[in-house]
Amino acid sequence: MAQRFRKSRYYLLSMLILLVFGMSPAAPSLAKNQHGDKEQQAQLRVRSGNEAAQIAQRQFGGKVLKVQKRNNNYVVKLVTNDGRIMYVNINAVTGAIE
Repeated sequence: MAQRFRKSRYYLLSMLILLVFGMSPAAPSLAKNQHGDKEQQAQLRVRSGNEAAQIAQRQFGGKVLKVQKRNNNYVVKLVTNDGRIMYVNINAVTGAIE
């Protein structure tokens, strides 16, 4: 029993050391994702939720309630001046309202 506890304690200690020094197996993949996101964002016509909200507001008027990014689209939820709730899909690559 004591030997099992000792092995698990060393295992946990070694994992903690790896995490502290940034040598986790996920670290290289996170770096690739961050670099890939920068390249992808450079190709986007609509680069932020604020830009998507402005496009939707220019087209439909009203007040923006919420903006969500889903893949290559922004979904803008807004309430129009006459009280209707609308969901507007804006393609982040082209800037087109879909």
